[in-house]
Amino acid sequence: MLSTIQSNVIPSPLVNNLIHYLIQDLGLSEAALAIVTRQQQPTVTELPIVLWNHGLISLEQLGSIFDWMEGAAG
Repeated sequence: MLSTIQSNVIPSPLVNNLIHYLIQDLGLSEAALAIVTRQQQPTVTELPIVLWNHGLISLEQLGSIFDWMEGAAG
């Protein structure tokens, strides 16, 4: 599943950490991630918006993901 997320913007270790955060901290299922990434193949920076657009995360969770990404990049 991780290979379907294009990591051209964020290095691969951050991709792995983001996926771990989404599953472990936000409770997103691997199946939901697989469906979204298989259908659209978003970049890592697009993934949170795609998840939100599909109703898989709340607006509050979207903000948490962006906060997490900012901290991880920083």
